[in-house]
Amino acid sequence: MDDMKTGCRFFLRLVQFGFALLLLLLLLPHWFKRSDQHLAGVTFRSGMLPIGPNGAQLLVDETEYDTERGKRVIRQEIFDHMLDAIEGARRLILADYFLWNDWQGAVPEEYRNLSDELADALIQRKQEVPGLDVLVITDPINRMYGATLPEPFARMHRAGIFVVFTNLDALPDSNRIYSPYARFYGGLLRSMPFARSWLERPRWLNPLQSSGERFSVLQWARLLFFKANHRKVLVADVDDGSGLRLVVGSLNPADGSSAHSNIGLQLDGALAAAALKNELALPEWSPVCLETEPGALSAMMERMKQAADEAAPVASAEQSVGDIRGEWLTEDAIRNRIIGLLEGAGPGDEVRVGLFYLSDRGVVDALVRAVKDGASVRLLLDPNKDAFGRTKNGVPNRPVAAEILRHTTGARGSVAVRWAETHGEQYHAKAMSLSNLEKNQWRFIVGSANWTRRNLAGFNLEADAYIEGDRALNECFNRYFDRAWSNEDGRVRTAAYEKYADQGFSAWWKRWLYRFQEATGAGTF
Repeated sequence: MDDMKTGCRFFLRLVQFGFALLLLLLLLPHWFKRSDQHLAGVTFRSGMLPIGPNGAQLLVDETEYDTERGKRVIRQEIFDHMLDAIEGARRLILADYFLWNDWQGAVPEEYRNLSDELADALIQRKQEVPGLDVLVITDPINRMYGATLPEPFARMHRAGIFVVFTNLDALPDSNRIYSPYARFYGGLLRSMPFARSWLERPRWLNPLQSSGERFSVLQWARLLFFKANHRKVLVADVDDGSGLRLVVGSLNPADGSSAHSNIGLQLDGALAAAALKNELALPEWSPVCLETEPGALSAMMERMKQAADEAAPVASAEQSVGDIRGEWLTEDAIRNRIIGLLEGAGPGDEVRVGLFYLSDRGVVDALVRAVKDGASVRLLLDPNKDAFGRTKNGVPNRPVAAEILRHTTGARGSVAVRWAETHGEQYHAKAMSLSNLEKNQWRFIVGSANWTRRNLAGFNLEADAYIEGDRALNECFNRYFDRAWSNEDGRVRTAAYEKYADQGFSAWWKRWLYRFQEATGAGTF
């Protein structure tokens, strides 16, 4: 009997010790929490700047479905305007893009070879103008978080173009569940030579390209931090007398994304100078890939900064057309501007929103308040069902749309939701117009940022342009939006809310999955 009691006490102590050890292992990474540093060029706002005589030009990539012929019809503007700016560059080109690769998903997209086409254009212009300064900034996802320099970046490097892969480790961690443990215990493992060799060995399925090289544990570990340099920016000084030109929007120069619907802007002058100076801050804390000689990148960046300084005073002195002004915004500053615009919306305001992802809680609440305060809101959303040939579950847009409709029943204003009718591609826009004809108020925002916690709270790098007072710009976007909303010309662009709305248990579990992923960052949106 005594032996049995002794054995029970030993077992209980063992359980207590195991529980205490487990608790210690769970809490230990949080005791060594990293302190997030302020990074140059992050959460930036230029202040309101005048828009010159050329104004802002809306660029639309639109994919629709021709029911008679049973095929997609694709009309695009953004990429061709990027190529035009590159072909006219005299002194400098800066290109900062998130996805820039030839990867294909489960169902290949055969529309356009954007990755090589953009690289070829940069290389050709560099060869035509040998003294041209060209800087490419991109996300390390394009080299699959490894050390290999893939095509097309290797070709650009050989042509004398500087390529900078963003240092994502410097950004705050968005995945609250995974990141503390990956950093703490991953760091311990990497300090052990035998473990590091095992971690670096490619043996696992490639999640980004089915036919690509195998992933190592370290590559998978970096992917699961779920953060990125998500910007899509091109700045060049063009030879048509406009000075610096900016193309910003939601387009990624990736082959698998070539049929997506996107929205962008082309801008000249002060806003382009502000964007260039902001972008030049990023290489200060990111590694350069294969620098040709020590100090060469720094010298080139100084020349680019000088060009931006020379352009900014000229652009600022221009007389704005009809008090048209614009602002360059990144990261948290984008969120603040969006919420501020919606909180100021009321009777007479027509709000049109086209989005790939909508999930940020502050923005969702601001949309609900805008409707309750009397604004007319229309949301054109991607149904979140297509992802490079794979099927998605509709999170976050479907539960968020249902929430907005539920909370605005009987409100002073009105809200309506339609879905982009996609056929393998995505409705990848991130744009909003606020129009009030009676007050002659016209406001517009567009760029790279999805309206999610990750994109708007400083975990990703993002860039948007905000324009106010440009009636022609708003009306151009509104015509595009209304045409898509009503499926004009017999082309199918959108579907009724009921087509993809979730019901019953499906709606319940997706609502809680969305709230969990948005709060913790443990998801891909």
